[in-house]
Amino acid sequence: MQRHFSNRGEALPELTAARMMASRSRPQKPTSAAESNRRARTRQWFSPPAATTPQPKKKQPNQIEKVATVALSPFPGRPAMRSPAKKHSKSTRSKLGRSVRRSGKINAAATIRKIGANWARHWNARELDGVVAAYAEDAVYLPPHHAAVHGRDAIREYLKAPLRQGVSDLEFEVNYIKQQGPIAWDVGTYRMNVSQGEGTKREDRGKYLTVWRRLGKNWLISADAWSSDLPPAP
Repeated sequence: MQRHFSNRGEALPELTAARMMASRSRPQKPTSAAESNRRARTRQWFSPPAATTPQPKKKQPNQIEKVATVALSPFPGRPAMRSPAKKHSKSTRSKLGRSVRRSGKINAAATIRKIGANWARHWNARELDGVVAAYAEDAVYLPPHHAAVHGRDAIREYLKAPLRQGVSDLEFEVNYIKQQGPIAWDVGTYRMNVSQGEGTKREDRGKYLTVWRRLGKNWLISADAWSSDLPPAP
């Protein structure tokens, strides 16, 4: 029986459903191998690339580490435990440099103070040999109101007179000691009693400048100058 539709749009859903049923019941055409490969390549081209994790770069051993690795290997051709030779060598060099710098600079202040105190002790005890032993062989002695005295032997002869005159109670006070390598200079003041005869003494005070030089392991006086702060005695 034939149906009549007053509106063509009313038959569209039924017609579409009929075509879909017919296409499903229709046998599928087998896919060839070439078609399968073409579809696989198409999916490969349009598929997004897989995310990859960047691999860290392998650290190349430096020359020192290579030598250390070879030295630590008991069997040639076999891998050996790597030693941080570069870091060890740096720390060793820095410690060695600090020890060399510390040993290279010798502080003369304590030694000079001790020698100065012994000089005054030998003077007050009238021990001429102990006093002269502090001077270098080519030392110069610069006393006030007198020409310069050159050489250790000449200094010995000059100092005999003030020791006989009874110059005593000598005391030194160091203001400062400065050093430049094997040379040091000592600046300070002194105080002593000078005999005036008939049992009387006069106090004298003044300043001094002593230049020291390191010869071998010893610090010796190279130049010694002093002068009184008081006017000359009448």
